[in-house]
Amino acid sequence: MSLLIMQNAMEEHIRGGVPSCDLAKDYLAAIEEKYKRSDKVETGSYLTALTSAKFDGGSIREHLLKLVNVGNKLNTLDVPISEQFLVHMALNSLTAEYEQVKINYNTQKESWTVNELIAICCQEEDRLKKGKEEAVNFVNGGKGKKAFAFNKSGNTGNVQIKSAKFKPGSSSGTKKGAFNSGGLAKNIPSSNNSGLKVNKDFVKKCHFCQSTEHLRRDCAGFKAWLIKKGIKIVNVFVTVESNLVFVPQNSWWFDTGCTVHITNSLQGFKSQREPSREVYRVFVGNGTKVDVESVGSIKLELSSGFILTLNNVLYVPSMRRNLFSVSKFVMDGFSFIGDNESIRLFHKNQFDNLLGYAFPNGDLWQLQCTYVQECFNVENSAPKRVLSNDKSSMLWHRRLGHISKDRMKRLMKASMMPELDFTDLELCIDCFKGKTTSTRKLGSTRSSNLLEIIHTDVCGPFPTKTICGNLYFVLFIDDFSRFTYLYLISEKSQVFNWFKIFKLEVENQLEKTIKVVRSDRGGEFFGRYTESGQQK
Repeated sequence: MSLLIMQNAMEEHIRGGVPSCDLAKDYLAAIEEKYKRSDKVETGSYLTALTSAKFDGGSIREHLLKLVNVGNKLNTLDVPISEQFLVHMALNSLTAEYEQVKINYNTQKESWTVNELIAICCQEEDRLKKGKEEAVNFVNGGKGKKAFAFNKSGNTGNVQIKSAKFKPGSSSGTKKGAFNSGGLAKNIPSSNNSGLKVNKDFVKKCHFCQSTEHLRRDCAGFKAWLIKKGIKIVNVFVTVESNLVFVPQNSWWFDTGCTVHITNSLQGFKSQREPSREVYRVFVGNGTKVDVESVGSIKLELSSGFILTLNNVLYVPSMRRNLFSVSKFVMDGFSFIGDNESIRLFHKNQFDNLLGYAFPNGDLWQLQCTYVQECFNVENSAPKRVLSNDKSSMLWHRRLGHISKDRMKRLMKASMMPELDFTDLELCIDCFKGKTTSTRKLGSTRSSNLLEIIHTDVCGPFPTKTICGNLYFVLFIDDFSRFTYLYLISEKSQVFNWFKIFKLEVENQLEKTIKVVRSDRGGEFFGRYTESGQQK
């Protein structure tokens, strides 16, 4: 009866897929077998989600908690995910805005827990939100008419605005002029809050023909002179940025307002030349002209492995970002499709072959790419070294710091060296050079008679006392005869008393006087007595 009730309650296509059974228990087991899930597939999907996770904005806490949830599910599926591995994967999923957090983790010896990482990242998120300010982007036109585009985000060009906020359809911060719905200024404001200075005394003048009717860039005579000289003029219009933020030097930024690729570093250049026959005039958003030092080509490896070659890339050290020109990219036979999550790059009319991505980073789009590292084969042209004999005594003499033959024999006797062949042990030139003094010491005189020079020194204290309780001894050596007097003393303060005894004895015996006493100027000789011999 139970089996019939279950079969009547099921859909026909489901009932037909389950094999027939005599007992309801066996029928339930057959249904469970049909709907059994594969742990391997589930594990693979969770691992893919963990390794490919990227922070795409929003709340950093929710992003890290999602990773913790995936790690806990993998642990329940008998795939051990340690806490330290989860911390590393979470750091790798963060964007360049959190580069300071990664640097702090790598420079510290202590490891972080997941809870500590969440707290630190949330604190960094609050700091980034507080330090973010409104920005105004503008691009300089090419025919003398300036158009300013104000918005919150856009291309890389922006000027920092602290006191004014611009909105479409309003005229805040200006005395003249209004903004249309597209965000373009119809009239240039005479004064604004952005700090831009307008020169009211500007007089239009051509510096080629001295005419006041046009500028040099519009002068027909100047253009004819350039054509005659074979010089090509390339006007490049880019945006300018003054936000003091950290920008990775090897990052490239998707820019629709730049007419040519621009880099601020020579890294990745495969070929370069000086702009000798071409005049590159690069203008930033406020009309300022910046210098171009060289032109070359760069190869970038996109996220799909496709090698993209950028030709005629301008090296401008004063730029803060590497700009990837969209117009140049399209003219080279490529296309792109974008939405609020990513920009996808394709060959022209080949949308089934994905080349790479550009993801949002802050308010800009960063191209996912790396520089192509070229491999060079280095040929060693040095002459081959002669195979050395391991039993050569000359070889071991040099290896052991030019030791003597007797010392090498003692090492051989102690089984600390192999048996050597001393037939090749010749005179070592390096040993002779090391023992030869480069300069001769002048001024050292020897005495010509007794008691002319007396050398003295004190030795001690010794760990064991003599029978009389002495710990020191003092020496008096005659420089001419090398005759030595030795006196045992218990304290260094007794040195001067024993010197007087020694002086009295030798002067009475030899009927001569001591002329010079030489010592190491120790405390027992120097500074304790006056010239007359009285203690200070």
